[in-house]
Amino acid sequence: MSGIKKVLTMSAFILLIMAVLIGCPMLLKDSTVESGQYIELNIGGAAAKAITVTEYDVTKLEIEIYDPQGALIEDFSWYPDEGQQSYMIPVTGEGEYEIVVTHISDENGTIIEAEESAVFNIEAMVITTINIIPGLIGYIDITPGNDDPQEPIDLTGYWDFYWTPEGVPEIGPILFYIHQTGSILECTQGFSGTISGSDITLEAWIEMDEPSGLFHVMMTGSVSGGEIAGLVSGDLGEGMFRFVDTTMPFGRLDLEGNIEALPISLHTDYGLGIAGTNEMGDGSFELFFEDHELEVYLWFNLSGPLNVGEYLLPMDAWFSIRWLQDGMGYDDYYLDTAGTLTITYIDNLRIAGSFVSYTPFELTGSFDVGLIEQQF
Repeated sequence: MSGIKKVLTMSAFILLIMAVLIGCPMLLKDSTVESGQYIELNIGGAAAKAITVTEYDVTKLEIEIYDPQGALIEDFSWYPDEGQQSYMIPVTGEGEYEIVVTHISDENGTIIEAEESAVFNIEAMVITTINIIPGLIGYIDITPGNDDPQEPIDLTGYWDFYWTPEGVPEIGPILFYIHQTGSILECTQGFSGTISGSDITLEAWIEMDEPSGLFHVMMTGSVSGGEIAGLVSGDLGEGMFRFVDTTMPFGRLDLEGNIEALPISLHTDYGLGIAGTNEMGDGSFELFFEDHELEVYLWFNLSGPLNVGEYLLPMDAWFSIRWLQDGMGYDDYYLDTAGTLTITYIDNLRIAGSFVSYTPFELTGSFDVGLIEQQF
């Protein structure tokens, strides 16, 4: 606990004794005060300890007094070696005042502060006495097994997913998005699950062509050091998995328009570009975005290499817009389109440009994204 500062406010836990007496000169320790309105503070007149598992000796008191308008009229410190003290505090008139006392312990860098406060009235022909007993305060400090409470884990964001089936080299990276709401995890690739502490469970039903069918896959693991790792089980066999911070070259992707009666409006800094060339030298260009709710996939296949310039559609171009529906599947919209694709910049790291489609649906877009190269 060295160096840790703990602050406790206990305005409801007041150990303040206020005696209202009329015409009692025995309370006045300073005979020079013969008339007027004042507060008498007595400090250290009694000694007591709160019952705690660990006891901290008071090393200092900080005292503040505020007038009825909330203005600070006096503040000072008291230290144990000063012993019992009495202070006469001049006041500004009748009304409701407030005293705030902070009990402080500093033992080898461990600082404990406990604050208490009280309000009281100053009235004509009344002497108000306040007694303060340093440290007569107890509290319970609950921690999750250590001095520092565990920071909540939020997995929301993009990850690189690696999968190692039993007896097979590691596969990846595969872009994977996790959206966390409380303990609920919603993901790409059809996965959903939960997190409890640092333990996670994800599962999905995955439809495949080869082998054909619907297959159940489960991942169980834990979060440690900014990574997620664990075991894969289910219909596709056992293996291991891990998630690490993504290194994908994201960039800007803007898309506006309509597909049937559904409006499309996407403006993201998490778009990706994928470019490739086949054995004949023809180029392929793909724009891609996905999160836990939406997947956008735009594919353009060209005759010849991919260069700066304008290309007429169709050229084996098709768009796929998919919405996640209640965690159960997607609505798919595929279209061959007429329009133009314009590339204004391209190198082996980045591509920028725009596109317009006219039929059967109206879509316009622009992009400036990093490139992932692949062969096809």
